[in-house]
Amino acid sequence: MSETPKKRISGNPAIALLADKRKERLTRVAALYVTGRFTMREIADRCGEVTVRQIERDLKHIRKMWAESASQDVKFYISKELFRIDRIEAECWRGWDASWKVETETATQTETDSEGNKVVKKGRKKKYGSAGNPAFMSQILGCVDRRMRLLGLDDRTQGGADDIQVQAVEVICDSREQAMAMIEYEEFRTIIKR
Repeated sequence: MSETPKKRISGNPAIALLADKRKERLTRVAALYVTGRFTMREIADRCGEVTVRQIERDLKHIRKMWAESASQDVKFYISKELFRIDRIEAECWRGWDASWKVETETATQTETDSEGNKVVKKGRKKKYGSAGNPAFMSQILGCVDRRMRLLGLDDRTQGGADDIQVQAVEVICDSREQAMAMIEYEEFRTIIKR
């Protein structure tokens, strides 16, 4: 059975009505199915004049729609989290650079000139006293680790550079607006828990 082109569906009220009824039925079937309380026979009975075979087809279609939606959501969340990790890592690098302490010593020296007057000479000497704060390096390594886990690169036992490149391309933002939307969306941890 071939699919009817959209122009014919919108132009034919009977087909449009059937499409609307199907959408309503799919919504009802999905709502009944997710409760886990009903068999396919019971769902068919509650939907009225629908066979068990039709409910099976509806559920197959519903599962496919859910899988596609979940796949898109996961890609969105991965992109958002990668962007967030990049921002955190950049801030950690700034903190690392700022944590290098430069101490300045001022030395004074008193001398007597040829006329017997005391002359005070001041000199400055820069001294690099300490290395950067290691807590920043720990955070940076944490960002790298999280990025690797998010991309599935930490458990990689096989696959080549092509596999890695394909995964990286999937998470690139199309626009600045998309990237900003990813940053602002704060419900990631409540939706997806590992």
